[in-house]
Formats: sequence, C-alpha cells, structure tokens
Amino acid sequence: MCHFLTEIRRKDGNEFLGKTLHEIVICMQFHLQKSGVEWKLLDDPEFVKLRHTLDNLMKQCAEMGVGQRKKAESISLSQEDVMWSKGVLGEANPVQLQDTVQYLLGVNLALRGGDEHKRLRKPGFDEQIQVLVDEEGDKYLFFTQDLKSKTSQGGLSNKLDVGRQVRVYGSDNKERNVVRLYEKYISLLPKKPKHSDLFVYELAERRRTPSTWFSDRPVGINILQKTVRKLTEAAGLKGNFTNHSLRASCATHLYQRGEDEQMIKCITGHRSDAGVRSYKRVSDKLLKSANKKICGDGVPLEAPKKNRNVSCTVSRALDSPPAMVDLVSSDDSEIESVKVVKKSETATAH
Repeated sequence: MCHFLTEIRRKDGNEFLGKTLHEIVICMQFHLQKSGVEWKLLDDPEFVKLRHTLDNLMKQCAEMGVGQRKKAESISLSQEDVMWSKGVLGEANPVQLQDTVQYLLGVNLALRGGDEHKRLRKPGFDEQIQVLVDEEGDKYLFFTQDLKSKTSQGGLSNKLDVGRQVRVYGSDNKERNVVRLYEKYISLLPKKPKHSDLFVYELAERRRTPSTWFSDRPVGINILQKTVRKLTEAAGLKGNFTNHSLRASCATHLYQRGEDEQMIKCITGHRSDAGVRSYKRVSDKLLKSANKKICGDGVPLEAPKKNRNVSCTVSRALDSPPAMVDLVSSDDSEIESVKVVKKSETATAH
C-alpha cells in the first residue's frame, strides 16, 4: 500500500493532493470494513509505515504549496460602496435587481454557497421568508431556515431543532433597504408561479410588463453560485470572492462592530465557537494601526501614572467622629485614596 500511495496518479498524469491521498486511504479502509476486514489503517500498529508514507507525502504537498485552499474573503463595507456607486448593485433592470436581492439576502442571512441560495423559495409555497411588522411599526424579513442544512441533517441528533430563525431589518438608506428591494422583486414575479424557486430568469424585454419582469423558469445552481464573483469582478475588486464571502462578510462585520459572540452564532447558525471564530478577521485599518505601533509611528508612549499626594489638617477632638473633608489635588486629577492619621489629625490622599 505504501508503493500504491507513492505511485498513484491522476488521469492527466499529475500527482494527487495530500488531502486527496488521505481520502483515498479512508475509502480503502471503508471498503475493507464493508468486506468484513476490521483493519484500521490509520490506527493499527501494523500499518505504521503506511501512515509515515502518507504523512510524508502530505508534507511534501504542503511544502510545495500544492492543494492549499484559499478562504473566501469577506467584502468590506467600503468595497460594497464601490459596487453601489458603479451601478453593479441596484434595481434599474431585472438582472441588477435579482443580483442585488441575492447579494443582500446572502449577507444578512449569512448564507453559504450557491446551494443555500438555490433553496430559497417564493412566498406562497411556504413561510420560509415572511415580511412582518414589529411593535414599533418597522418592517422586517423573518427567515426560517430549512431543518436540513450543513449543521443540521434532521436526524435523531437534531430532532428538537426548529430551524435557524433570523430577523432582517432594512437599512436607513432607502436605496439599499433589503426589505424594500425584496418586496419590489417579489412584486415583479409571475402572479401564479408553478415553481417555488425564488430566483428565476428575466423575461425577454418585449414580453415584460410594468408589473412582471420575470418568468417562472428557475435559475440553476451553477449560475447562482457565480453571482458574487461576477459582481466583484464587474466592480473591479481584487480578491478571492465567492458566494461564501457573503457569509464571511456577515460574521466579520458583526465581530468588527463588537457584537456579542452568542448573537453572532444565533444569526449565522454556527454551533461551535471555533466555527464562528474562523470568520473573526481583522480589518485593514486595525492591521495598519497595529503595524504603526510596532514601528513606533504616530503612537505616543503613555506616561507612567504618578501617586498624587494631597494633605489637609482635620480639626476635631480625638474622641469625636471623623469629619467629612473634600480633597482636590493641585492638578485637578482624581484622588485614589485617603488615609487619616488620628494622632496628628492629618489626612493624606494618594
């Protein structure tokens, strides 16, 4: 098996990635177990050479930088501003409106890749996304995620789950208000749809009416999962941006604004602290500030605090109760403590 791992190649003749070799060993073990052979290739001492071989091959891949998966980058608010200012996001035509709704729902609902965008449904088929009004009269979107998701498979271990529920309020900026744009998008869909998919193709321009911009033909997952890359490239943004960037952006924005971690998990649906903390990314501004401190640029050293002594004399009899004395230091700074010495009747403040 050691020779097999070192010699195996892809169809094009290139070597497999280290992660793929590990998965091949797992598949081999699974096949053996199905055949009634209870060998544990990654645990039993008899297969120590196999594990050393696999370990060395994976290290070689890492050393050559092969198979390193790039994380989807979050989209900053300034980058989002660029997309709005360049007309990449907006509501002027069907494609622009649909892309904008998909983008804003992805950020606010912390959706994963294109599969979760594909599973969004129109109103009328169920109550996955509802437009409601709170006690103060403000509209919001109420989203209930399907029971089956990446973190919940709907089995015995998740039998008490009711699905992640998120409230989404619109921005004060009317142009970018997700509730208003969602309602506009829904109003321009066919009035009697046969398909539940939220995202559908636009009608040909000659067939559009002021009240109907879209057909009832669902957009495929391959198109949906390319939306964010298409938008960022159109805006001239550089970086590894995918649909998963919207989920990363949601968590990152909340972290950078000091939101409680439990609330972030509630919004994103993460079950573990480690999972949500993987999105705890430092902004360029904070990185720049930290580097300035290393270089000693523009950051004055804090002067050490000095004890401030203030004395006053308390005139009273030794057996009388202490007098109330207001103490003020010469530089109007805060006085931390007061000590009264009975014998001299002198109060000293530090």
